[in-house]
Amino acid sequence: MCVVHLSYDYGLSGTSGAPIAASRLHLALLRRGINSHFVCVRRLEEGPNVHRLPTTWLGRKLFYLIPRVFWVLSKAFCGQLLMPNIWPLPGFSKLMRGLRPDIVHMHLIGQDMVSFAQLAKVKAKFVYTLHDLTAVNAVEPHVRDDRRFAEGFVSRNSTCAERWMFARKRRFLAATRPLFTGPSDWICGMFRQSLLGRGFEVSRVLNIVDPVYGFDPALRVPSEKFTILFGAFGGRSSPYKGWSDLEAALRLLPAEIRAKTEVVVFGEKAEDYSIDGVTVRFVGAIRDPQALRRLHHRADVLAPPPREDNAP
Repeated sequence: MCVVHLSYDYGLSGTSGAPIAASRLHLALLRRGINSHFVCVRRLEEGPNVHRLPTTWLGRKLFYLIPRVFWVLSKAFCGQLLMPNIWPLPGFSKLMRGLRPDIVHMHLIGQDMVSFAQLAKVKAKFVYTLHDLTAVNAVEPHVRDDRRFAEGFVSRNSTCAERWMFARKRRFLAATRPLFTGPSDWICGMFRQSLLGRGFEVSRVLNIVDPVYGFDPALRVPSEKFTILFGAFGGRSSPYKGWSDLEAALRLLPAEIRAKTEVVVFGEKAEDYSIDGVTVRFVGAIRDPQALRRLHHRADVLAPPPREDNAP
């Protein structure tokens, strides 16, 4: 069996959660003897059976530039950042003919990684992992209070650009008929509510955990303060990661407990400060998995309270 994973990025660190999850799954399949391949545009580290497209320096520069010009124009004239997957990925069709995959596993293709037309021509079964709701929404992967992903994008509630994107995705899903998976009950539930998800199967399949995160008593370093660990791509910047809820919860602690508590934030570099006596320290982006493992061992509690996220 040949499985091909599609994600804009490849690597176990230095990127967002979806490419890391996809990379871990690819490596786990290889360890089990499955013929797994990974197709990406940006390769952050070397890896077995990882194919970076386009293959030439000039091709990569052009493929990086052209979609972004379109994104800027779409934002300026349509008020939306459109990623329509209309740009053919150079070398993709040839690579697929050579690999002849049985399964194409789509992870992070919403950055105009590959055109829908190219994908629809691949003779394989399709799997689509819902790292967010891009697959079933017109533009924005985080739905917040916007219910149009469930009600549909029609003339009374959307722009022409949004309706065009929604229709493109509907035609693509009808042509490829993917099996959908999601790593949390939340994302699977949201998919079932979506208009484009109706009629498709979705299964909860947990993300692969990196083997380096096994507990090692030797790495457990006692601290004078009770340590709460909070981390996300960009630290506190994303409103979906729940920093405001964690901050509000800290203020509910009695003063004597706040004085003995600290919060360590990774994914963001900023000046340390305090929340009503609770020390907040920032350690920046952690790109070394072993360094992140040591950071986890220093914490007493890992606190990711996202309101809208895919952490199971």
